[in-house]
Amino acid sequence: PLAPGPWPLAPGFWPRAMALNVALGPDRLPAPFAGEVFVLSRSGTGLEVEHGPRRRPPMRGVLYVTNLRIVLVVDQARVARAEADSLELPFQGINDESFNQPIFGVNNLSGRCRPYDDQPFEGELRFKIKFYEGGAGTFLPIFNAVLAATRRGQAAAGNTAAHWTEQVVSGQLSNSAFMDPNDPTTLYTAQPAPQQHQSPLPAWTNLRARPGRF
Repeated sequence: PLAPGPWPLAPGFWPRAMALNVALGPDRLPAPFAGEVFVLSRSGTGLEVEHGPRRRPPMRGVLYVTNLRIVLVVDQARVARAEADSLELPFQGINDESFNQPIFGVNNLSGRCRPYDDQPFEGELRFKIKFYEGGAGTFLPIFNAVLAATRRGQAAAGNTAAHWTEQVVSGQLSNSAFMDPNDPTTLYTAQPAPQQHQSPLPAWTNLRARPGRF
């Protein structure tokens, strides 16, 4: 098991927090929480994050979507430039999401995400997920389904859509999902065997409140 943090980081790196430099196994797969289910992964994806007046160095690597969160794991060759090896966006903190198809530049998914209270961020995170390789015809409907399931769970004060999660585990989701031939997204038909686990579940109640709205 990982030793309690903080973990030493190279000079110039930000301190570790819940969303920044999340626990990764030796295989660089995000260490799952108890009950967490991997839904999809996608390489060649970028993540840009701003908070307050600050903008973090852009990140690029493999994007993982689970039933709880989005995690961008930076390609190892780009870690020094990104000043982090990973960043997570918990679904329970995401709001104001929008899919954008600019005339110039790549398609992207923008939005805001409330960070945890113990993170070194000012206010809400403003994020932009960039799709550098291919389309998003497979990714986008599944992202929206996970986000909707999370919001249904919040409204019912219960867990995130257990039935939906069962569809992922059983492989029903991959059988029924629209597969865009131009989208490099990979759906999990079986759960990976991660080399590192986290427990217990993250404290979603520690997500920072949005002034005037929460």
